[in-house]
Amino acid sequence: MLRIDQNKERPGEDTAVAIGTFDGMHRGHQQILWRLKQAASRQGLATAVYTFSGIPGAVLGKKTGALFTKSEKQAAFAAQGIDYLWMQKFTRELADMPAEAFVDFLLSALRARVIVVGYNNTFGKDARGTPRFLQEYAGARGAKVYIEKPVEWEGEPVSSTRIRELLLHGEPARAAQLLGEPYAFHARVEHGKRLGRTIGFPTVNFYVPEGKLCPKRGVYISSVEYRGRKYAGITNIGMRPTVDDGDTVNIESHMIGFAGDIYGEEVCVRLFQYLRGEVKFQNVEGLRHQLSEDREGALSFFQKGKSMR
Repeated sequence: MLRIDQNKERPGEDTAVAIGTFDGMHRGHQQILWRLKQAASRQGLATAVYTFSGIPGAVLGKKTGALFTKSEKQAAFAAQGIDYLWMQKFTRELADMPAEAFVDFLLSALRARVIVVGYNNTFGKDARGTPRFLQEYAGARGAKVYIEKPVEWEGEPVSSTRIRELLLHGEPARAAQLLGEPYAFHARVEHGKRLGRTIGFPTVNFYVPEGKLCPKRGVYISSVEYRGRKYAGITNIGMRPTVDDGDTVNIESHMIGFAGDIYGEEVCVRLFQYLRGEVKFQNVEGLRHQLSEDREGALSFFQKGKSMR
């Protein structure tokens, strides 16, 4: 994959382009990219994606976190084998861009000969750029437009909004069915207070990356991937009420069967099942007892054949 943006060299070949926010790379997005690659292969075109480094809602006044960080989104497109990625920062000026000007940009700057879009995608000032508009305007200028139908789950379209709602309600297993994989955090381990180590439950600690959705606070069955190896784990998302009076949301993951300091290292934490909310115990011994039960629950979960991926 060759990443490009408004400051880089533009494609030197004709392309098939998919456009959209692509937050989370859920099953609906995967269908769009399947169509993109199929159409590109048929016509001998390179594949390209036009997307955003954040989510439009953050600029348009909607308070919501993204399922993907910028680096996670880049990695997802790399895994899909996309040839060109145009990742634009979403701004108010971009939102006010005439729909015609945006399509002209795709046709000229990205040399789009095929455009693939989801059924509910809109773009341009006042959201005038509907799939039908795209089909008519780009089609009149020689481009083939594919409009992908929704992928449904439990009778409703799969969407990033729906996935966010599931995560905010503590339903990571259902969210994973829409995503096609567990919701994950990729982060660098930071120094904690080392309190977990003193009670027999050492943890890796990090904060929710800026702009990324923080799921419902509480304790989860999780896996922690470190240097290609996956460990069963329990993860607390919250403020550690028993041992800390702070108000910063922290993520702590206990890696079952792992011992060692990995400060500054990269880990991937995947959430599988919500166990319980945060509880302020009367003493550390009460916390230790509950963590032992949580650990047994995680081991039992994975011993039943659940994948850590």
